[in-house]
Amino acid sequence: MVIGEEPNEKTVVMGSLRDMQIAAKNLNELQELFELYVIEYREIASCNKDAVNVKSVWDVISMVQTIYTEWKKTKWDDINVEELQEQNKKLQKEVKGCDKMVKNWPCYKGLEDSVKNMQSSLPLVEELRSKAMRDRHWKQVMKACGTDFKMDDTFTFGSMLELELHRFEDDVLEIVDRATKELGIEKQLVKLAETWKVQNLTYPPDAENPDLCSLFVEETVMEALEDNSLLLQNLQSSKYVQGNPDFLAKVQDWQKKLGMVDVVLSTWKEVQGKWGNLQSIFIGSADIRVQLPEDSKRFDGIDAQWKDLMKEAINETNAVLACNFEGRLENIEGMLAGLEKCEKALADYLETKRLAYPRFYFVAGADLLDILSKGSNPQLILKHMPKCFDNIKTLEFNKDDAGVPTKVAISCTLRKWSTSLGPPHSHAKGRWRLGYLI
Repeated sequence: MVIGEEPNEKTVVMGSLRDMQIAAKNLNELQELFELYVIEYREIASCNKDAVNVKSVWDVISMVQTIYTEWKKTKWDDINVEELQEQNKKLQKEVKGCDKMVKNWPCYKGLEDSVKNMQSSLPLVEELRSKAMRDRHWKQVMKACGTDFKMDDTFTFGSMLELELHRFEDDVLEIVDRATKELGIEKQLVKLAETWKVQNLTYPPDAENPDLCSLFVEETVMEALEDNSLLLQNLQSSKYVQGNPDFLAKVQDWQKKLGMVDVVLSTWKEVQGKWGNLQSIFIGSADIRVQLPEDSKRFDGIDAQWKDLMKEAINETNAVLACNFEGRLENIEGMLAGLEKCEKALADYLETKRLAYPRFYFVAGADLLDILSKGSNPQLILKHMPKCFDNIKTLEFNKDDAGVPTKVAISCTLRKWSTSLGPPHSHAKGRWRLGYLI
């Protein structure tokens, strides 16, 4: 029947189900009145039951749609996933509470899928709201979902649901996991940078040269260097670093910087040690300067370089900046090479002294250098006497008219007793004139 058309004899006017129930009831009463067979009208009862089920299903559908519509308006930053999950669980109970007769109906299937998809999407939304997510990760989400969107103030919960995240659950979880791991790497790199902002070198006055400073590296610097070098090595092998050009560049940059710190500090300290040992020899010993003129000249140049380096070094105390100063490593390595040549020449010179006086073979190189550097003043080398002569502890020297000790020994003190040698004869005098011997 078309709306507005008048009924005719070929048209059956269909009323509401309630009207049919009332009409059936009246017919049943008349059938009983005239003692006729009472028809049950089972179809009407079945339709009534179906109508009740249809209404209950669509009431739930309407409720779910209304709630979801309100959720979709929520701004991305205002989403409370925990609360939404609790509400969605209640909706699931409502859906499951529908009559079992409706569970094969398409509308129920659609309702059930909608609630299930929401329950699957909410945990993914919670993961995506992680502070670890960066622009690069959102681009990966777009690629996985096959769509484009813009994360700005207008982005809502509904915008995210339109991506149908439940279809890409594994991809989304993998992206979030990567973001979390990369956030950890970011924090480690930030912490590393903060650590080296406060790792400083100190330059206390040199013990032998008060006007000149020396290098001192605190233990905390070396511990940080060791720990952070190992950290960078582990990060270098991480797939999250290898797959991220920005991370890889930062890790390699820090590896280069700390590698330079390691090399420069070790070389610097080595040069400082060698310079300190050789300075008193090449600068303070006239005999050495006469015997090794070329090496003395070489050392003079290195000595000037070293002093210039230490005067300049105090202007920068940060370990990373000081060690990565342009040209510093080359400068220090050049000094080290020169000092090694001086040491080699000095070692050859010491060998000639040992050949001339074999007892010097019992003396360590450093002690022999001390003896040679102070050869013009024998009184200063008495501490080395027991190393050359087993039974002699020290010597006493003759004094000149001014009371100044000469280079001629007049007596010796043995380890267990002392004896006066008296005026030495020519052979003894030659033996004890250590200044001439050296």
